[in-house]
Amino acid sequence: MIMHNLDEIVRKWIVMTKFEHDQERYENLKNNSWVCDVTDAEDESGDAILTFPDELVLLMGWKSGTVLDINNDENGNIIVKEVK
Repeated sequence: MIMHNLDEIVRKWIVMTKFEHDQERYENLKNNSWVCDVTDAEDESGDAILTFPDELVLLMGWKSGTVLDINNDENGNIIVKEVK
């Protein structure tokens, strides 16, 4: 368990150093808070496309093929969790 936390800390530090020149992105990383763009899929399905910031993808270790579970909470926030 401790090693898992250490891996997360190291990964976050590496990602933060890549974005420390951009104050807004750096603050998002520090606070574990992100605002993502949501756009209409424009295929008349009613679906939307959620675009994640690069630093969030790097921090989470997501790669092409990563399966995500996306839900809304009672406050209207979007909750994203990796399906293991």
